[in-house]
Amino acid sequence: MKILVINGSDLKGGAGKVGHVLAAGMLEREHEVTYLVGGKSGDDDFVHEIPRREGRGSGLRQRVIHRLGIDHCHLDSPFPRNLGSEFLEQFDLIHLHDAPSLNIAALPWLTGIRPVLWTMHTMGAFTGNCIYAYGCDRWQHACGKCPQFGVWPLKWIHRDASRANLAIKRLAYRRSRLHIVGVSEWISARAREGIIGRHKVTTIQNPVDTEIFRPIPKAEAKERLGIAADRRSVLFAISSNPQDTRKGTDIIAAALPLLKTAKITLLPLGIGEGAEKLREIFAGHDFLQPRHLDNDADLNLHYSAADLVWHPSRADTSSMVGLEAMASGTPVVAARVGGVPEVIGDGMGGILIDPESPQQLAAETDALFAAPGRLETLSASARTRAAEKFTVTAFLDAHENLYRSVLEKDER
Repeated sequence: MKILVINGSDLKGGAGKVGHVLAAGMLEREHEVTYLVGGKSGDDDFVHEIPRREGRGSGLRQRVIHRLGIDHCHLDSPFPRNLGSEFLEQFDLIHLHDAPSLNIAALPWLTGIRPVLWTMHTMGAFTGNCIYAYGCDRWQHACGKCPQFGVWPLKWIHRDASRANLAIKRLAYRRSRLHIVGVSEWISARAREGIIGRHKVTTIQNPVDTEIFRPIPKAEAKERLGIAADRRSVLFAISSNPQDTRKGTDIIAAALPLLKTAKITLLPLGIGEGAEKLREIFAGHDFLQPRHLDNDADLNLHYSAADLVWHPSRADTSSMVGLEAMASGTPVVAARVGGVPEVIGDGMGGILIDPESPQQLAAETDALFAAPGRLETLSASARTRAAEKFTVTAFLDAHENLYRSVLEKDER
């Protein structure tokens, strides 16, 4: 098969990592693969950047779109039409992930050229504004009066046009031929409930490479990071933007003074530049400076040096942090939201707690640190769960089978 994979990044972020595993794996299976991305950070020769946006709509058109508040549909973007039908026709199928600045009005044109699959890493494809609905169900009907309008990251939108955005998307999807892939049963169920649900939906769980993410002896990993041997260590992901509360940084901040366990070292990992601005919330605690790690070997070292990983996220379709931590032999205390329970498994890869509960986060942490035998058992089961349930081989097999099925049924 000749496959075109399109994503926002080749390596950065969960969607970028998943897309890269898919593209590289299909190449190893002797398929022809081009990985087209908005921003390239690696040096793989099968990865190419999407052509820059020459030919984007006029300044007047952009201003009108912004005034109307329908920026979310990227109607002034030349992508994907700027790729050209001749380029696209050389592939057997096209696989979208977090496609950057995808002009939703061009989707019927794209799906008319070759079969198109689209992996849902967030809810953004079938809502009017948001990437996570946080309990709101308006996206299932018509949106409007968006509860997130004016709240980061939607602060820049001129007006609430969530109803119009959803209508534009609904029209585009009705005229398109798509196969939807969910990274969890949770996001697949949400897709079926929304405007994109008329299309076939298949669930393929994200994988983790257990050859890269593997346990390093705790004492060795802690020594390499300069963590004292007698200290417990807790790792968690934070956002570089203080206004971004999805990862639950404020929940972590509220849990810290509730901890009874002494001698804890914190390992905050930022998801972008500027995470060091958040270090004031860790004042009074022993912690490594917040850092952003692009290298999987460094990530594995940090996961291995942690006795526990915190993931009190408010919304997630899956959890790459959870998968990587488990593969590194470190259990996770995570909020029971979205697709996270499908990854962690209560009592298997870690412990699930109620959302918005710093009290439970602190209590479960203290309980695990007070019972070293239980923590050790949970660490072993976390590694086993990752190695058996989320393999790269199973991930590639599922995609290969799906691709063949889609091509067999294609009647264009």
